[in-house]
Parts: sequence; C-alpha cells; structure tokens
Amino acid sequence: MRTTAVVLTWLLAAPVFADPRDVVVEARAHERAGEWREASDAYRGLEAEAQYRGLALYGEAYASFQLGDFAAAQVLAARSIAERGPRQQDARELYGDALYKQREVARARDVYVATEKRATSVVQRASLRKKIAACDRMLRKTA
Repeated sequence: MRTTAVVLTWLLAAPVFADPRDVVVEARAHERAGEWREASDAYRGLEAEAQYRGLALYGEAYASFQLGDFAAAQVLAARSIAERGPRQQDARELYGDALYKQREVARARDVYVATEKRATSVVQRASLRKKIAACDRMLRKTA
C-alpha cells in the first residue's frame, strides 16, 4: 500500500513536457512583455532539448543581462557560444556586452573585434563597430 502511494506521488510530481516550439513562443511572449524572470524560466526548461540548447542558453543570457546580472549573462553567453546554434553570433556580441558592463573594456573590445570579423549582417557589423569605438574611447580615458 505504501509503495503505491509513493509511486502515485512521483507520477503526480513529474513535469509535463510541452512541445519545445510552444515553450519558445511562450518565452518570446514574456520577452516582449518585459517579463525577464519568466522568460528566463521558460528558456531554462528548453535546455534539456539538444536542438534548442543554444537558443535556450542565449535566451537565459539575454534575460540575465536585462535583469542586470552581467556575470550570469557572461557565463550563459559563453555556454551558448559553445553550443553552436543559430544565435551564436548574437551570443558572442552579448558576451562582449556583459564584459563591457563589468568594466572589462579591453576584453570586451577583443570580443567585439573577433565577432565583427565573423559577422555576416551589415547591421550587426555596424553595431559592433560602434561598440569597438566606444571601447576605444573608454580605454583612452583610462590610459
């Protein structure tokens, strides 16, 4: 009798796995609404899915960045870069942004330069050039 109760409790506590695409839609809706903690939680649930892991880590990193947790954003962006997904370039830029916000300007500049060399989008390349120029200004002030 006791074993049956334990098994039933375990079954009731087991998570319900949703379609990963629905989770992505939910996470993006939270992003649009500015609900960064909820978006981060939704993306965290996607990490178990191998094909969505890079996107999930990037989403978590972006949410952490928006919440002002730059150290967590840096770590999550680095993990997203290692996963090699469709958001890898964005994760590289976010990694640099997190470094910049933590006043590691020289490292951020190096990341921006390396990312700009790999950029395929004209818009991203222009954004990175502006960030490199901002780093150069900051480095001149401290020199």
